[in-house]
Amino acid sequence: MQQYSGKHIIIFAVILSVFANVFFSRWITAKISTLPLLNRLNLLDPQAPIVIRETVETRVNPEGEIRSILENIRSRTSQVGFENKNGFEVLGSAVNFTSDGLFVTVNGVLPAKRQSLKVRLNGGKILEVEEIFDDAATGVVFLKTAGSGFAAAALLDSQKVRLGDRLLIFSDFQEGSKYYESQVNFLPEEKDRPFGFQDTGVEAKPGAIVSNYKGEIFGIWNSGLIVSEKIKAAFDRYLMSLRSEEVK
Repeated sequence: MQQYSGKHIIIFAVILSVFANVFFSRWITAKISTLPLLNRLNLLDPQAPIVIRETVETRVNPEGEIRSILENIRSRTSQVGFENKNGFEVLGSAVNFTSDGLFVTVNGVLPAKRQSLKVRLNGGKILEVEEIFDDAATGVVFLKTAGSGFAAAALLDSQKVRLGDRLLIFSDFQEGSKYYESQVNFLPEEKDRPFGFQDTGVEAKPGAIVSNYKGEIFGIWNSGLIVSEKIKAAFDRYLMSLRSEEVK
C-alpha cells in the first residue's frame, strides 16, 4: 500500500510539473526576474510582459506642451537681420532683454558690416538698431532700438542647473525655426568651464537659444554656450559704458 501510494505521488508530481511548465513557466520566470538581486545580475531573461512596481517615471512631453513652451520662447525672442529687395533676411536670433528696446545676441550672428541692422519682433514689427555694444570678454552683443512695451525674457540662474535638467535648443534662421531636446549631463566644477549636454546629433549654430522647459533662458550659443551669468556680467559692462559716455 505504501509502495502504491509512493508511485501515485511520483506520477502526480510529474503531471503537476508538466502542467506548471506548460501553463505557468513563462509567467513565473518573468516574475522572479523582477527580484532586485536577479535583475542586477541578469540571471534570468524575462519572457513575458512585466509590471514593475518600483519605477522611475520619465515624463514624455506631448507635442502640444512642447508647442506651448516654444510659443513662450518665441514671444520673448526676436530675429536679427536686415531688409533687402527680397524682404527681411534673418541672420539669427536675439533675446528680448528688456521691455524698452534692448536685445541680446552673440557676435557669431552678426556680419562684419553692421550697418542697417534691424530686429524683427515675434509679431512681425521691425525695429531699427540704433546702438551696438559688443562685449569682447564674452562675445555677447547688445542691440538698442527705440522699441518698447514687448515681453522680455527671464534668465535662468545657471547656479541652479542640475544634472539631468531637460533643455530645449531653439534656433531661428533664414531657413526656418528648429528645436532640439537635450539635457545637462555634465556640471562644471569651475565657474568658467563649460556645461555638458546630451548629444542631439546636431551642431548648434551661433544664435541658437538654450532654454529650460519653463521658457527661462539658460544661454545663447556662440562657439559654445554663453550662460546667463556671463550675459548678466556683459550687461553690467554695457551699463558702465553708458555711464562713461554720460560723464564725457
